[in-house]
Amino acid sequence: MTSMNGHVAGGKGDTSDLLGYFSAGPAKLPDEVMRKAQAEFCSYRNSQVGVMELSHRSAEYMAINDDAVASVRRIFNVPNNYKVFFMMGGGTGQFAGVPLNFLPEGKAADYCVTGSWSEKALEEAKKYGAVNNVHPLSQFTSVPDEGSWKRDKEAHISTTVTTRLSMESSFRSSQATRETSQTCRSSRT
Repeated sequence: MTSMNGHVAGGKGDTSDLLGYFSAGPAKLPDEVMRKAQAEFCSYRNSQVGVMELSHRSAEYMAINDDAVASVRRIFNVPNNYKVFFMMGGGTGQFAGVPLNFLPEGKAADYCVTGSWSEKALEEAKKYGAVNNVHPLSQFTSVPDEGSWKRDKEAHISTTVTTRLSMESSFRSSQATRETSQTCRSSRT
């Protein structure tokens, strides 16, 4: 039986009977993680206050945030001279969030367009400042060699959007590196 959210489940209704998960977006979490989240939703670490009710200024919340930042730094090897931001709004919400938060007034941004999603990000960014497409393409079949890119020497940020969609071009990790603020919005959908 397949539910509306893409679950294919067995007879008991418990997620341990889950046979497959085919929804786009978030992945299936282990049962023990879901049980802990369920318990802490109502009383975070036996505080009588649910995790969603914590003040964003409380010591409990700050410990959660600091642990999350440390985990991102450790897992992705993010050096201390970089900031870690957690931004809400999903993929398309971040298309506005990047230029609004990182592009100072009067400065330009280089965008590396590799497919339909990065094209949408570039169009959204145009609302907030000067934007340069480093390699305009009519079809998204590959990312041109970095030597052919036309960068703005004054660009304040360099942005790319990567996904695992078949419409997005392959992007080598050595590309898009230079002495500017780097942003990358990545997705597995």
